[in-house]
Amino acid sequence: GALDRRTEIVPVPEKRREEDWTKTLETQADYATGIGQETISPPEETGRTDGRHRLLLVEDNPNMLSYIASQLKDEYQLLFAKDGREGVERAMSEVPDLVISDVMMPYKDGHQLCREIKEEPRTCHIPIILLTAKTGITTKIEGLEHGADDYLTKPFNSQELRARVRSLINLRKLEREIQIRNHQLEETLRELRETQSQLVQSEKMAALGLLVAGVAHEINNPISFAKGSLAIVRRSLEQIKVADRLNPAERTELFEDIDISVQVIKNGLDRTENII
Repeated sequence: GALDRRTEIVPVPEKRREEDWTKTLETQADYATGIGQETISPPEETGRTDGRHRLLLVEDNPNMLSYIASQLKDEYQLLFAKDGREGVERAMSEVPDLVISDVMMPYKDGHQLCREIKEEPRTCHIPIILLTAKTGITTKIEGLEHGADDYLTKPFNSQELRARVRSLINLRKLEREIQIRNHQLEETLRELRETQSQLVQSEKMAALGLLVAGVAHEINNPISFAKGSLAIVRRSLEQIKVADRLNPAERTELFEDIDISVQVIKNGLDRTENII
């Protein structure tokens, strides 16, 4: 009885088998190209001889890669990566203008690629289009949550592919122009603030200059009077030294001149002290 229980085969629930079968179909569809069964040689990368925008195509299916490249090679420079790991490495080293990546890939899938590119400051600005055969809304939401900018479901129309690529590149171009304008505005604002500061400083210096000129004028006047009065005092003292040659009236006049001059000097010093 124990042996029978150990060897008893438990049947797989019908729902579980249906889910496995559906998952297998989705995986197979994600690798399907819709352009024939014959494997095509991988396309060659476009040289950097012109100023066209550069696109990184990340796709492990050579047929799909060749098909996408054939639709975009006339308008853009193309770079290629055969799986998600190589796609992340090339995005980091080449910093393309846009990335088109399959979702189902070995090593790293499209969601991992998208997350790593968006988390890196050097590459976070790069628009990413994800390609998948899964039509469920959950798949698209998952990709968008990882930072994808757009989604295309296989099989897709070539005109739609080119339109979405062109739209995202133009949008990124506008974002760069806005960033440049913002930087220019910030630089202009900084220069205006510096100019304003310089003008304020210039006004302060001009006001200080007027103040100094006024103070100098107010101080120079009493100083000039004081110096003149000192000359009178000096001359009067010289004359007093020979007072025996002077009559009383002359001597009285000298003392009066000295008193007046001393008062002028005192007034000048008081005024200068008050100004200071």
